[in-house]
Amino acid sequence: MQSFSAGKALSDAFEIFKARFVPMAILTVVYYAVLAVLFGTIGLTMLTPLLAGAATAEPANPGALMASMGGGIILLYLVIYALNFWQQGAMCRLTSDRHDGSLGDAVSAGLHSILPLFGAAIIAFVVLFVGGLAVGLVAGIAGSESPALAFILGLAALVGAIFVALRFSMLLPAIAIEGIRNPLTAMGRSWAMTRGHVLKLFLVFLIVFGVMAVIGFTLVTLTIGGAAAGAGVPDTGAIIAFGLAMLALGLSVGIYLMSVVGAIHRQLGGESVTEVEATFA
Repeated sequence: MQSFSAGKALSDAFEIFKARFVPMAILTVVYYAVLAVLFGTIGLTMLTPLLAGAATAEPANPGALMASMGGGIILLYLVIYALNFWQQGAMCRLTSDRHDGSLGDAVSAGLHSILPLFGAAIIAFVVLFVGGLAVGLVAGIAGSESPALAFILGLAALVGAIFVALRFSMLLPAIAIEGIRNPLTAMGRSWAMTRGHVLKLFLVFLIVFGVMAVIGFTLVTLTIGGAAAGAGVPDTGAIIAFGLAMLALGLSVGIYLMSVVGAIHRQLGGESVTEVEATFA
């Protein structure tokens, strides 16, 4: 088992952040730009028939319009997930000390990460769906007998979900950095790497996500929060400010979070990929 220091992971992440900021910032800006184009295109596609219908005696029905675009909406979500997986894979590759750190290498690694990450996401969805049904059924039966028991079971399920998430927290590096293409093998590799380090990993991610939550809440409050609190619609200026704030968040804490993942992998990824042992042990 590899040794792991939470403090070293956080400090090493700052070094990765500084060393690889420019290419990671480029990837972040490209990601947000493509997302903006996608949502802008979809918005225009939906808005055009609505405006055309408003000029007639029979305005377009938004519900019917959404139903007619069902296939397109599904395709849009798939494209967004693929784009997200590409960006995550490319960003993670840039945190590695095993590769040259070039933008071209990162882009290629990101593209090769899309299908394995889709596979892992499908596996996780099926497991969570089945597990959620089982926990809900047991909690429902227990709740009819004892609300306290139902609460305990729910709390245990939450702790279990966090534990599993931490054990799979090295899934992305296993795919993007180590080049594992089989989702199950990558999941097993992550499970092996994180063995014995769950509490320290929990501390690291708690600190980073806590900081992200505070900063994100502050940015939302300062931009569109006032309109949301008053049940109003944010004006154009507030929406633009919110978009720029989210971009700034991605270019700072977002890049640092990925640097943390890479820093953790530098400590835990010492074994050869061929030594993926005792999977899920």
